[in-house]
Amino acid sequence: LHSSKSKMLLRKSASAALPAERPILAPAWLIMLLAGMVGGGLWLLYPRQDLERRLAETTDSALSVAYLHNLLRSDPDNPQLRLLLAQRQIAQGDILDARTTLQPALDSPDPVLHRDALWALWQLSYAEWLQTPETDAVRRGAMREELRQQLRALSREQWPAQRQVELARLAAQLDEPVLGIDINRRLAEAEPDPRKAAQLYERAAKEALAQSDYESCAALYMLARKTTPDPQQAKAYYTAGVAALQSGNQPIAALELAERELGPLADDPQILYMLTNLARAAGRPAAADRFVRKLLQLSLLKQYERVGE
Repeated sequence: LHSSKSKMLLRKSASAALPAERPILAPAWLIMLLAGMVGGGLWLLYPRQDLERRLAETTDSALSVAYLHNLLRSDPDNPQLRLLLAQRQIAQGDILDARTTLQPALDSPDPVLHRDALWALWQLSYAEWLQTPETDAVRRGAMREELRQQLRALSREQWPAQRQVELARLAAQLDEPVLGIDINRRLAEAEPDPRKAAQLYERAAKEALAQSDYESCAALYMLARKTTPDPQQAKAYYTAGVAALQSGNQPIAALELAERELGPLADDPQILYMLTNLARAAGRPAAADRFVRKLLQLSLLKQYERVGE
């Protein structure tokens, strides 16, 4: 009897030691599948952006074109990917495909993406123009006019300074002097370094002079004069601005500008001598006499100072 009771107690202890069964919410394979889907989604989201950046920076066009084609299979209307692919196609000379590829980026409401697509369109059109035989004068003329229109549209966008310099160069190449002058003026206004800003004004002034735009040339030289920190350079800009109107056979306008902008050069003998000759050429003897009297005063003052020494 004692033995049977002991066995019953052992069975109860063993059954009490068995772990309780836990409820199964989902099978293990389903949990792993869901985790894989979430992880894959995150991988597709973030590495895609990184990949786009890397593709934009790579110089291997053939490799990047292959990657972009693969990405576009799953996202065919992505304007950023379309722009990247179009840029690679343009680099490879695939003009016809590039024009079709680029369209979604041109239609994008994103201002930065649209701006970059406009630049790619310009590159495409320019490459197409260069490939057109010079014997086809009619077509080349029409394409050149289209390039000018695109260049004007590009100039209205916000660009880094280096891109604006390139636009100014292209404006000169396509005989768009007014546009080139305007771009250089904007560059100068935005340039924090006064010496560089003055050089940009000077460049714009020379472009204006090359186009016989004497008034703009003189005005730009005066802006350069006011911008440069170098007094001698400021004096050179002043005389260049006055000379621009003289070269345009406008002696009266040149004299009026010279007197209006004289400023700290009012006691400079070299400038006063120039103004004397300018007043005589403009038929203003009274002004010439005034400058001569000023020269005499400066000469007497210098002699007096020498005597005092």
